[in-house]
Amino acid sequence: FTCRRPKEMYKKIVFMDIDMVILDNTFRLSKSILPNKKIDYDFFFTKEMRRTYKVIRGALKGLNIIRKKYKICFLTSRPIKTSSFTYECLKTKKLITKTENIKFVSNRLKKIGVLKRWKKKTFIFVDDLKYNYQSGEAQDDIELIGKLKKNDIKYHKFESWRELIKTYF
Repeated sequence: FTCRRPKEMYKKIVFMDIDMVILDNTFRLSKSILPNKKIDYDFFFTKEMRRTYKVIRGALKGLNIIRKKYKICFLTSRPIKTSSFTYECLKTKKLITKTENIKFVSNRLKKIGVLKRWKKKTFIFVDDLKYNYQSGEAQDDIELIGKLKKNDIKYHKFESWRELIKTYF
């Protein structure tokens, strides 16, 4: 984790999930489901599908409010091979700055390792805390929530930007 500006070295970090917190991927997901209910990631991350992303209402304004006091690090369980796609998507929609990072982990539970490593410098972890969107009925991620609690990691179950900003910022 490198900070490019000295004052950012002292800022606490807000770790943000991307999908369903920053970007709504429900349309893209609906077009990428295989008959076995798995996601066709090769199609899911095409340039054609990138255009279907919608920024979640309030995300840009909310990110800018958070940036005034905190450093933002995006934390996602998207496949690492999508790193360029992900960065370009966030950059095109003006959702990431040059000093911000995206950390990729191989699955949602691996987020815990990153959060444990950065726990002392972390203000909060923001995630929708759901999984299995491809089934049509996303489920609360009880396992991830349990691990966050067990490791005493401060988190927020994202519902809306208005509620997040009102509660913490």
